[in-house]
Amino acid sequence: MRKTLRAYWPDPAIAVPTSLAFIFALALAVYNVTLTPSLSYKSADGNELATVCYTLGLAHSTGYPLYTWLGKLFTFIPVGDVAHRVNLMSAVLGAVAVALLYLIMLTITNRRLPSAFTALLFAFSLTFWSQAVIAEVYAPNVFMIALTVWLLLSPPLGPPQPFDLAQGRLFWGSRPQQSAPGGLLVARCPRFRPQPGRPPVESGLCPGLRPLRSAG
Repeated sequence: MRKTLRAYWPDPAIAVPTSLAFIFALALAVYNVTLTPSLSYKSADGNELATVCYTLGLAHSTGYPLYTWLGKLFTFIPVGDVAHRVNLMSAVLGAVAVALLYLIMLTITNRRLPSAFTALLFAFSLTFWSQAVIAEVYAPNVFMIALTVWLLLSPPLGPPQPFDLAQGRLFWGSRPQQSAPGGLLVARCPRFRPQPGRPPVESGLCPGLRPLRSAG
């Protein structure tokens, strides 16, 4: 039975990109069909966020600068009104987050079917789905978190650079919407990855826990 399944089971080099594209396309298609067409009462901050993205203004604390810059790019898409375009950003980044979740699960389990099921289950869960069709920060936030986790799990770009990246660790643990560049910098730095035989605290992933470890 296993030999028969393997004979018809696509090669990973082909199946993984294909399944990744399918998961992204399916999530984006469903989100687009159910997308809020314009301004909506479903998001308490959606009207403000859409306005801020269009005018490059300043939203309520903490300001959401990365969200505003990305939203400004989406306002140039010639589809619907400005609010619709900002809603579309949540759909696109939410779909990318689902695809990244598939890659994360695939990296951990090395099993395509359970990874795809997990990603799609998350994609169409009531809470995430509701945030991927309106102008809100949560779907883009999940995208940045998923991207950071996937980069942490992926092979490093190279050996540590001579310059000190300790300042980048100050960004770790804060909202990716405000400090994504610092978080991604840490994620790609081999110095801050878990090393064999060393817990994450000693590897630099949890620098804030070091004083507690020393006190203990």
